[in-house]
Amino acid sequence: MLNDALINVSIHITTFGSPRIGNQAFADFVDSSFSNGSYARITNEADPVPHVPPTFYVHTQGEVHLGEEGAMACEGQENESAGCADGVGLLALATGINDHTGPYFDGISFGQDQCLN
Repeated sequence: MLNDALINVSIHITTFGSPRIGNQAFADFVDSSFSNGSYARITNEADPVPHVPPTFYVHTQGEVHLGEEGAMACEGQENESAGCADGVGLLALATGINDHTGPYFDGISFGQDQCLN
């Protein structure tokens, strides 16, 4: 739909610490609309936010998980491999809220500490 409205425009989307935002049909629609690496969903360490809501919602493809070993591309919509967000243990998630604000990659951070005003 968006690609049809913006002909000859290359669209790239990157989210950081995004929660699940739609049902299976929505996730499939986004995946079919953004292909070839044009949609990236960055997750960080034990950030609990990407795990909510826990039921009835599904992530899109394109996860890049930043863990202790560095960045890992995670195949599929809900990858439970050890190096991906869904592979993080429940205890880590319960204490990992600080991972939500970053840092991501080269010092990209979010939250009140990053505001200039």
